[in-house]
Amino acid sequence: MPPSPPSSVPFEPGYEDTIIARKAVGYVRAAPGRLAIWPIVLVIYATLLPREVAIHVGENFIYVDRLALFLTTPWILLNLWRGAIRFVLPDWLILLLGIWMVVSLGEVYGPERAAVSGLSFAFDAVAGYYLARIEFRSLDDIRRALIACAPGFFLAGLSLMIESLSHHFIIRPFFASIFGGLHYASGTDNIDTEMHIVTRFGLVRAYGPWTHPIMAGLHLATLLAIYWKSGIRGVPFWMAMFAAACSVFTMSSAALLALVITIGALCYDWLCGRVKELNWPLLLLALVTSLVVLSFFTNAGLVSVFVRFATLDPATGYFRISIWQYGTLSVLNHPWFGIGFDPYSRPDWMITSSIDTHWLLYAVRYGLPAASALMLACLSAIGGLVRAEKMANKADSGFYRGILMSLLMLVLMGFSVSYSGGTLTWFTILLGGCVACAQHTYVIDWAFWIRRKPRVAMPIE
Repeated sequence: MPPSPPSSVPFEPGYEDTIIARKAVGYVRAAPGRLAIWPIVLVIYATLLPREVAIHVGENFIYVDRLALFLTTPWILLNLWRGAIRFVLPDWLILLLGIWMVVSLGEVYGPERAAVSGLSFAFDAVAGYYLARIEFRSLDDIRRALIACAPGFFLAGLSLMIESLSHHFIIRPFFASIFGGLHYASGTDNIDTEMHIVTRFGLVRAYGPWTHPIMAGLHLATLLAIYWKSGIRGVPFWMAMFAAACSVFTMSSAALLALVITIGALCYDWLCGRVKELNWPLLLLALVTSLVVLSFFTNAGLVSVFVRFATLDPATGYFRISIWQYGTLSVLNHPWFGIGFDPYSRPDWMITSSIDTHWLLYAVRYGLPAASALMLACLSAIGGLVRAEKMANKADSGFYRGILMSLLMLVLMGFSVSYSGGTLTWFTILLGGCVACAQHTYVIDWAFWIRRKPRVAMPIE
């Protein structure tokens, strides 16, 4: 007897053939079922705690989200050993990313450094992804996790609002008084550990539990599309909406742009359901055409155009464009293994060596193979969500589009922001969840198409 279909697969004629096709290709070897969501809920809550909460081990610090992932690692490995998932393209790409991060740092610094820093950063990039891949068997599993995490998001957003309106930082100073100040492993991240009071439009750029207002804003901005299209209602829904709205208290251009993009996408999705001439491919074509024309008339690349309009401060935009220029030269000079945590070559007036773009940071630090693997995994996940949305019923197809909006927004904002801390872990969890809820599209489509393709008789001459 075939297993009951997940909520992401519609009950339509021919569904039994799809289940047979899935069994034929050996997609899921373990019996599908509902898993306890406490491991991933624990990790998500850990991403909302300050980085001051850390355990000092040698020259490294085990942050609370990394500790939560470490505690769930035996559970992850056990489920992988039991065949909880069948590896598809994004899974192999993320595994390649983790391996290459260790190999590249070993090539630059030697095996001892790779065994410490390399494994730590690879663990951060991989563990959350596979946890989400195992935990989320259907869209209902994601809904359960979102409901459980809504109070945490609400409190995190509330802390941003209080700090911004009161002009006093509360969360991180409180935890610093207990656990000590913010620390980073020597020679890894060149990040300013001080908190600066910056006022914009009469509001202070709030930090909350995050290391930077940009991370806070983007972290909460991703909640808007996911919860809006999830079908969740009641108190958890309004908690999440409040948290997403509180991202404006970071006064971050990236967060504000992310909210504008998400609201625009939700409005366009609403119009598509009422105007039959409108569809998403049409919007994508219009956006690509506009960007190409804009890039041509401004004599700049698409990335430069995006970065320039993604910042409120022109000086910040110019500095980020310079980062792209000199960071790209570093990648061309060290394409395979990167330069590790060493500062890249740049003019003297560029005082800091920080790279405010996630994709370029990975390319500079670990080489093009690492950045390409992560980008291809994201693109593959997006493609899987698009296919899954077409196969789903009306209620679930909207949820697929909401998840797609949030992931696509993080991919786009990654060209002007580098993710770190709990926001990086949240990004990996979201990516893994996208692949998990669209997992059936990676193998069923071909098997089902071959099985259902009508036979055409050849004429006898």
